[in-house]
Formats: sequence, structure tokens, C-alpha cells
Amino acid sequence: MTYRNSKIDLKNERFSKNRSFKGIKKKIAKKYTIKNSPLIIYSLKTHSNPSLSINKKIFLGLGFVSALSAQSEDYNSSVYWLNSVNENNSNKSYYISPLRTWAGGSRSFTQNYNNSQLYIGTKNASATPNHSSVWFGEKGYIGFITGVFKAKDIFITGAVGSGNELKTGGGAILVFESSNELNTNGAYFQNNRAGTQTSWINLISNNSVNLTNTDFGNQTPNGGFNVMGRKITYNGGIVNGGNFGFDNVDSNGATTISGVTFNNNGALTYKGGNGIGGSITFTNSNINHYKLNLNANSVTFNNSTLGSMPNGNANTIGNAYILNANNITFNNLTFNGGWFVFNRSDAHVNFQGATTINNPTSPFVNMTGKVTINPNAIFNIQNYTPSIGSAYTLFSMKNGSIAYNDVNNLWNIIRLKNTQATKDNSKNATSNNNTHTYYVTYNLGGTLYNFRQIFSPNSIVLQSVYYGANNIYYTNSVNIHDNVFNLKNINDDRADAIFYLNGLNTWNYTNAKFTQTYGGKNSALVFNATTPWANGTIPKSNSTVRFGGYEGVNWGKTGYITGT
Repeated sequence: MTYRNSKIDLKNERFSKNRSFKGIKKKIAKKYTIKNSPLIIYSLKTHSNPSLSINKKIFLGLGFVSALSAQSEDYNSSVYWLNSVNENNSNKSYYISPLRTWAGGSRSFTQNYNNSQLYIGTKNASATPNHSSVWFGEKGYIGFITGVFKAKDIFITGAVGSGNELKTGGGAILVFESSNELNTNGAYFQNNRAGTQTSWINLISNNSVNLTNTDFGNQTPNGGFNVMGRKITYNGGIVNGGNFGFDNVDSNGATTISGVTFNNNGALTYKGGNGIGGSITFTNSNINHYKLNLNANSVTFNNSTLGSMPNGNANTIGNAYILNANNITFNNLTFNGGWFVFNRSDAHVNFQGATTINNPTSPFVNMTGKVTINPNAIFNIQNYTPSIGSAYTLFSMKNGSIAYNDVNNLWNIIRLKNTQATKDNSKNATSNNNTHTYYVTYNLGGTLYNFRQIFSPNSIVLQSVYYGANNIYYTNSVNIHDNVFNLKNINDDRADAIFYLNGLNTWNYTNAKFTQTYGGKNSALVFNATTPWANGTIPKSNSTVRFGGYEGVNWGKTGYITGT
């Protein structure tokens, strides 16, 4: 592998070609050599023209002088050489055309274009998106670069990133700071793997930051991106990995995110300076395998999806989404994993529209705050298969309460696998002490499942039940096979339970005696079936309950059994 000691070695290679400069009709170069210096200075002469304003700039070490129109000027070379710049021209336009630069060791520079516009990645001072690239890090050079760009207004397009081609170094911290507005369109910010180096890109404005069709990607350890401004909008894009921070400076700012996907093991944070931010809103966005830590006055999710969490999988709920906010609104939200931590006991959490839950358990367990179920709210539970006695807890309050609107139709707000319930009018709905109980039936794939819905001030529970004779319903189903097989003495007084023994063959070496009592209120003991029968219908069964079966004889287990 060939390494170069510095960019000076590439001077003749990079600048050997003739250069043309806009606005210069004729040039005469004179070459001077400075004693004991490798630098070469070129003086530049032009025909005078009072109608043409020429801005002249001499760069030592570049081997040429850049002279451009007073309206716009390309500072590509100053970035290539990692030079600091301080310009004080009001309302002038500067642009940095596509380039790739690097450093052999650690380098830092600051370029300040006071009161002017700065365009990054364009071939002219234009806000037209293109597929250009401004890159820090090349080949095997491992030098870490810190670069700061300041201007009144900043526009960025194309790829901006860091990391050398061998992924062994060339990382960077890049800061783009505007005193007015910072805009990106068709931009792609990338922190490529750079050995053990950590890279960050910071987009900062004293006023507003507007990101349009902009993507972010991070491969460096603990690296990522920060966006800071009093007003932040992010419309369209993908964020792959890394830490991503939104900062609204104080509690009066606002961040709106629309049509953006966050994924691939990252962490998304929101705040306002050293405290909470104003508001953050997600619309038509997906957060998949990405942690959340949002500190705000208000947090809103509209038509969005929260996916699986880091350290989670299809059978676990992973880590928590942390919401530290006064007002939280869920409007048409889908959960594919994760659960919530609400850090404020006085938080107001509003549910409206359809909330779809694909988690194995509800994300609203052990909640803190004041929950309001609005009249148009629907909860669609997808990942729950009912069985007699099973229960699904949709809400449980660790600290706080649940307020219901439209109490008479509460039975209709819970869907199972997209299926609407049918109210069982033969069972009387009850309302006592602000607790509302309803009996409903769901038709799931042609099988009818009966449920008791319980809406209380501190929980919402969907309890599977089975209807027996004389309007007796059962809320528990217990298989007693092991109890009987092992000839145990049992006393189980669970109420409203079905105790069933559906097939058995047991024996003992010596004489044995056991007593089993299942005496709970409204309980039933069923042999060779799993449910009691009702309305004169007797189920057919091919099961057998046998004591001292042929297996016992074959193995010499001939003990006499007495069972009650």
C-alpha cells in the first residue's frame, strides 16, 4: 500500500492542469520562489474593467490564485486543504463544490462566512439537489478531522460524510451552523466505519432547520447526528443506526417529523437545551429497532409505527420507549414491539383512532399518568390467541387513572385480530364504582369465543369465558391430568373453573389411595372432554380414563388404587 506524507506531495499532481477562472479575460502568471520554503506564490494580473467587479484571493500553498465573481465564489480548495476562513461580506454566496479530502494526522479548521449564504455540495451557488459528494477521509489515511462551517444561511445536498476507503480511520466531527436557516434537500449524511474512531455530524441553526428527502447512516461506535434549532422539520428520509438527537434549544421550540424511518440499532432523543423541549410530532413515520428517549411538553404520534426494540426479538418486548412529557397523544399507531415508560405521574395520555398491538403483551402495562380513551378510539389486539380462563390486560395503571368517554359503547372499542365484537345482550352489562363490565363474542375463523370485558379506573382486561348450562360461565380452565396421574391429594377451590381430565392411563406398584376435591363456586369437573356441555348437547369423545392399565401389568405395577 502506498501512503503519502501530506497533500503537498500531490500539489503538482492536483494542480498541474491549466485552471480557468470566471470573469478573467486574460491572466499572466509570474512565479516567485520563497527561500527555504516549498510554497509557490503566483501573482495574477487582469485587464482592468470598471464594469466588472473582481474579488481576488491568494491562497498560499495552493499554487494558484482564485478570482471569482463577487456574487458567488467556490471555496472548494480551502476545504480541500483544511484551511480556516473568515469572510465578512454581507449577502454574498459561497459554495463548496464536490471534493474528497483527508489528513495524515489530526486536523481542525473553522470556516466562517459571516452574513452570507453557504452551499455545500453544489457546483454553483444553487439550491438545486444533485448527487455530488463532499467527503473527509481517503485511501489509508487515518487522520481525524474536525471541521466547522458557519454562515447566515446554509444549504446542503448530495453526500457529506467521513471515513477512509479502508475503514481504518479518517473519521470526523463536522459542524454546520447557521445564524438564520439551515436547509438540506436530497442530502445523505454518512459516518462510515473508521476503525475505533467515532464520527458525528451536527446541523445547527439559531432559527430553523429544514431537512427534506435526507438520509443519515452511521457505522462508527457511539457516533451519530445532532440537529438543533428553534424550529425543526424533517420531511422524508431514512436513518440507519447511530444516535440521533433533536434539540429545540428551549421549551418553546417545535420538531415535526413526517415520512421518516428510523432503524438499525439506534437511539433517538429529544430535548430543549438543558431541559425539556417544546413539542415533537411523528407523522407517517416508522421507528424500528430504535430506542426512544423524548423529553418534551408534548409528544404526538400520527399514523406511525413503533417496531421491535434493540435487544428484543419476536418473543420478547425488548427495551422501553421512554416518554417524559406532559401531554402524549397516540393517533392511529401500530406497535410491533417494545413497551412504554411514562416518567411523569401527571402526564395526560390521549388515545384516539386505531391503536394496533402486535406485541406478545400490551405496551400499556404498569402505566403512570392520566389516560383518556376518546370516543373514536379502537384497540386492535393481533397477537393473542384466547383460551378458556386466559386474560389479556390491555391497560394496568401503576400510578394514575383511566377516564372513559362514550361509556355505553366501550364494549365495541376492542378488536381481536381485526374482528369486531358482538355484544351478548343475554348477559347484563353492569356499572359499579366506575367499573363497567360487558359480555361479548368474537368470531375468529368460524370459532366463537366469549369474553368478559372489564373497564375500571385502573385497568382494562379482556377475560375469556365459557358458557355452561343455566347461564353459568367459566373464567378458568385447569387440566388435572398430572394431579390424577401421580395420585395426589388435591384441594382446589378456584371459582368459575373447569377442571378437566381428557384421557388418562395410570397405575402404581403398591396399593394407593388419594382424594381430590375441586369445590370452588360454579366450578365443574369434566372427564374425557375439556368443557362441560350445555343445552342438552353431549359431546362425542374417544378418550379413556383408566386406572391400573395394561402398561402397569406389563411392568409389574399391580397395586390396588382407591380414588375419590
